[in-house]
Formats: sequence, C-alpha cells, structure tokens
Amino acid sequence: MSDPPRQQQFDFGEEHGEEPPGGMPPPGSPERAAAPPAWRDPTDRPAPVVTEDGEYWFPRPEEHRAVPREPWSERWLGLRHTVSWIAAVALVAAAAAALAAHSVVQATSEQVARPALRNAVDALAEPEALIDLHFETIQEAAAGAAAGAEIEVPGYAVPGVGLTAQEAASEDRPRMRDALLERSVTRIRAEGRSALAEGGLAPPVTDRLSTAGAVAVLLDGLTAATHESWIGWRTRLVLAAALLAAAVLALPRGFGGVLGVGSALLAAGILVTAASLGLRLALSAASVEGPLLDEYLRVARDLTLIPLRNGIVLAGAGAALVLPAALLRAVFERSEMRRPAASTG
Repeated sequence: MSDPPRQQQFDFGEEHGEEPPGGMPPPGSPERAAAPPAWRDPTDRPAPVVTEDGEYWFPRPEEHRAVPREPWSERWLGLRHTVSWIAAVALVAAAAAALAAHSVVQATSEQVARPALRNAVDALAEPEALIDLHFETIQEAAAGAAAGAEIEVPGYAVPGVGLTAQEAASEDRPRMRDALLERSVTRIRAEGRSALAEGGLAPPVTDRLSTAGAVAVLLDGLTAATHESWIGWRTRLVLAAALLAAAVLALPRGFGGVLGVGSALLAAGILVTAASLGLRLALSAASVEGPLLDEYLRVARDLTLIPLRNGIVLAGAGAALVLPAALLRAVFERSEMRRPAASTG
C-alpha cells in the first residue's frame, strides 16, 4: 500500500541528494550511528501522526529535534516560580488581614454596634429597675420642671443622660427605658468606656488580658471613631490583596494563576474561621465575676459570629476557584500527555 501524497511531501533531504544540516557525519560511520534518529537512515522514518480526520503524515526530521532551552529562560522560569509562591503566601496574609478588618468594620457599624451596646448598657445600668424604684421622684421632678428640661434618673450609670420633662411626666415606663438606653448608646459610641466612669460601672483595667480588660476593649472598640479608623485599614488591605492577587494570576502558566488565587483565598478563609472559632471558645470558657461581666462576654461572643461567617464565605469562594481550576488543569495535562503517545505509534 503506497503512502498518501502528503507522506511524499515530507521525504528526507538525503533522498533528494541534500546534505544533512550542520556537517552531519557520513552514513555508516560511528558518529553517524550516534546522530539523531531522524538522520541515521533515510528509511528510518518517525511514526506517522494521525489527525482527527483520519489523515496521517510523516513529520520532517527537524520537527522531532529537541530545541535546547537557553539558560536565561531556565532562570527566568525559576524566578517566576519563586516569585509566584512568595506572592501567594503574601496574598494569604493580606486576604486574612483584609477580611479581619472588614469584620471589625461590620462589628463597629451602627447596625451592629448599637444593639450590642444597648444590651450591655441594659445589663449594666438596669434602667427599668431604676425607673420602677424612683418613679414617683421622677414624676415630681417632671411636674415642677420647665418645658425642655432634662430630668435625671437617680443612680443611673451614664452621667449626663436623662429624660425630657415630657417623657418623665408620662406613665409609659418602657418608653422611659428606651429613651435612656438610646441616649446612653449614643454617648458610649462617642466616648467609649469613659462614658461610664463617673457612674462607677466602668470596668477597671488592671490587665488587658483579664476579663475586665477584654470588656474595656469591647466598649472602647465599638465607638464611631474606631469604625472610621478601620474603614481606612480595610481599604489599604483590600488594595494590597488585589495587587498580590493580580501578581499570582499573571506569573504562573495555564490555570496555575487561578489555582494559586483560589488556594490563597481558601487558606485565608480557613485561617480567619479558625481564629474566630478559637476566640469564641475562649470567651465561652472565660471565668466571670458576676452577671454584669457575663453579659459583656455574651455580647463579645455574639460579635465573633461576624468574622466566623465571613471566613466561611471566603473559604467557600476559594474552593469555588480551586476545584474547577484543578480539574481543567488535570484535563489539559492529560491531553498533552496523549500527544507524544500518538506520534510514536
């Protein structure tokens, strides 16, 4: 059976009287025997390449020669690999820090911080009990007060916070309690723990690692100033993480960039989730000195749910990138491995 016409198109050069390139030794010499197989013998053809359409042909000898890679190219690839790994590790740290900063911004926002502070002040100052105890005194003070005057509740923990004459004159005790709590939260959002100092209920801070120290950190951390400060930190950390992610995407070949970014986000999410869970367990196991500090710890435990949820979301996003990227890379690598097998018969 004769070869297809395309086979004749790629006959060896020696069959047409051409000299082998590069000063190849003459046929039959030992040097020629050690030469590349494509030039040992004109009849020693490479295996045919079969296409999807059923055609097959014999490649030219020079197409089978391995082209040596320049030394600088090897060094460049090694440098890219090293820089890619460094950028990926830095991305893990930057993404974890950015997520932690985002969690702090969420925890110190008005929507989250005000209800948390309201519960803490309610447990600390007990405005409902004070109103019931001094209700007649409050009514008498309201009867003799001018319109717009502020009526203080005796024994209330937040100094400078009271009721208007109209609120004090009413018999709606839940309304009085809500008014005291809202104004107290506004005061603490502006001043932090120092707003309770004159009332004697500010936890003394002898050790920042103690329970009272943790409570003080919580109250001072839920201020509006803290919220604004962490917004700036979040912006800077997100920009750093974005730049590192772009580097991780650009340096590797193929699906390595997507796989690197996904792996970094997965690791950062797991790191934040583990840290949040550990902090939540530590607060649950902390020894308390009374019901007031127990309420502070309960508020702190509730706030740890924010980074815990964010860490799980980030880890899920990283896994959503890793799984398809790893699958596609495996498919393409397997298809690349089939090509030499097809060319060698």
